[in-house]
Amino acid sequence: MDLNILWLVPVAYFIHILEESPRFVPWAKKYLGAPETFGQFIIGNVIFMVYVLVSVFLAIFYPSQGRLFLD
Repeated sequence: MDLNILWLVPVAYFIHILEESPRFVPWAKKYLGAPETFGQFIIGNVIFMVYVLVSVFLAIFYPSQGRLFLD
């Protein structure tokens, strides 16, 4: 199986962030009470995007190592 298809995960997440960004902060303030600012929204998504990129990189370049976590 070609694991390079996993690079679509961060692409899809980035598109999701762009689609969600104009409306998420007002909605979250109204219904969840967080995040308070657009900056917090961006920081949270940047942190998660780094996690996604590292995970995809590890899955593609070290595929056999992932089994350590699944066993």
